[in-house]
Amino acid sequence: MNRAQRLDAWLADHVLVVALVMSGWFALAAWHLVPAGLVTPDGHLIDPSTTDPHGYNVWAYAHFAYSDIYRLYAERNLYGHPLPYLHARIEYPVITGLFMWLASFAPGANGDFVASAVGLWLAGLVSLFGLRRLLPRRYHWFGLSPLLFVFSLLNWDLLGICFLVVGLVMVRDERFTLAGVALALGTCAKLFPVVLVPFLVTRLVRDEGFGSTRLRGFVTGFAAACVVVNAPFAIAAFHNWSFFFSFNAVRSGSGVLGVLGSHQGIEDALIGLVVLAVLGIGIRSVLRGGSVERAATLTFVVFLLVNKVYSPQYTLWLFVFALVAEWPLWTLGMLWLVGIGDYFGQFADLYITNTSVGSNAVTTWWASNVGPWESRLRDLGIVAASFGAWLGRPGPPEPVPARRTSPVAAVAHQGDALLASGTEGR
Repeated sequence: MNRAQRLDAWLADHVLVVALVMSGWFALAAWHLVPAGLVTPDGHLIDPSTTDPHGYNVWAYAHFAYSDIYRLYAERNLYGHPLPYLHARIEYPVITGLFMWLASFAPGANGDFVASAVGLWLAGLVSLFGLRRLLPRRYHWFGLSPLLFVFSLLNWDLLGICFLVVGLVMVRDERFTLAGVALALGTCAKLFPVVLVPFLVTRLVRDEGFGSTRLRGFVTGFAAACVVVNAPFAIAAFHNWSFFFSFNAVRSGSGVLGVLGSHQGIEDALIGLVVLAVLGIGIRSVLRGGSVERAATLTFVVFLLVNKVYSPQYTLWLFVFALVAEWPLWTLGMLWLVGIGDYFGQFADLYITNTSVGSNAVTTWWASNVGPWESRLRDLGIVAASFGAWLGRPGPPEPVPARRTSPVAAVAHQGDALLASGTEGR
C-alpha cells in the first residue's frame, strides 16, 4: 500500500479519531453560525425577515452563516412552545416538528440552537457508528466530510439520516420489522428514507416470495410506525399536519424541469413520470439480483435533479446514499466539491439578489454571469459523479459478519456482488 492507502486504512481502524474529527466539524459549524449581536438579552432573534438589512437573514447570507434552526425559532414562534401541528403549522414531517418543539424549551434563541446542535451531533454519531457496521473500510469518509461543516446545522437532516442508517443496519442484521420501524421514523423526519422501501420490499419478494414472514414484518413495522406517529396529529389538526405537503406542492420550480416555467401541473406530472420510470428500472434491477442501495441511490439522484427544489443540504443526503452504495471514492470527493460550491453559491445569490442590498458593478456582474450557472454546475457535477459511479467498478465488497449464514443473506450478497461486477445492466 502507498502512503495514502495506509492513512485511509489507519483512519478506518480508529473510529474514535474519526468521531473526534466529526465532532470538530460540528463545533466549527456551531461557532460559525451564532449570530453575534442579533439575539436580544431576553433571547429573541432580531427581525428574521428577508428584507431588513439589519436583520438575521441578510446578516446570515452575507456571512454564509445561515441556519433554519435560528430563523424558524423566531418565525414559527417556537419561544412560546406551541405544540406542533396542534397549535402551529410546521413545514416539516412530525418527527422533525417534535424535535424542534423539544429543543425550544432551552432558554432563548441561542439555547434552542445549542440544544438542537447537541441533538443533531448525537444523531451524527449514531450515523457514524452505524455506517461503521455497514462499511467498516469506508465509513470514515462520512465523519471526515467537510459537508458536515456547512450542512450539519443548516437544517434537521441528520435526524432522517440517522434513522436511515439504523434501518440499513437492521436490514444487515435481518431484523426486518425493526428496519421497517426505523425507516418509517426516518420518513417521518425528512421523507427521503422512503426511497429505500420499494427496493427492500422487492428484495424480500425476490428472495422469499410474497408470503414471507420477513416481508410481512417489514411492511407491518413501516406502516404501523407511520400511523402511530402521524395519526394523532392528522386527526386532531389535519390542516396543520398536511402543511408539509401543501407547502412543498406549491414551491417554485428550480430543477432541470424548471424550463417549463409556471406550468406547475405539467411539471408535477413529468416529475412523477420520470421518478416512476426510474423506480421501475431499479425494481427490475433488484429483481434480477441487483443491489438495493445502488438502485435507491440512482432513483434518489434522478429525483433530486428533476425535483422543483434543491435545498443545499440535499447533497449531504446524496453523499450518504452514495457511500452506502459504494460509489468510487473519487465520486465522493466530487460530491464534497459540489456540496460546498452549491452552499456558498446559493447563499451568495440570496445575498446579492436581496432587495435590501444595493446594486453595484460587482453584484450586477455576479447576478448576470455567475448566478445562472450555480445550479447548472451543481447538477453537472452530480451527473458526472453518478455516471462515474455507474461506469466504475466498486472495490472489494465489505466483509459480511460470519454469523450471517441464512439463505436470505446469502442470496442478497450474491445479488449485490453480481451488480457490482458490472454484469447487470451493462
